[in-house]
Amino acid sequence: MPSEALRADENPFDVSDEDVERHLALCEGDARETIQQLLVGQAYLERRISLLMLSASRGYSRGRAP
Repeated sequence: MPSEALRADENPFDVSDEDVERHLALCEGDARETIQQLLVGQAYLERRISLLMLSASRGYSRGRAP
């Protein structure tokens, strides 16, 4: 996944064929391994978001339960 900043006209959800090929190459062309690695990355990010939401102050979240 690219680490460079997005231009204003870029959609962060656009995935090019080059992006797909790059991820497949990282897993030596194994599509199943590629999907597994992407799902692991997604689960990691979801967990981090959950932890960050729990650590936000109650005042910031206006007293809503997480």
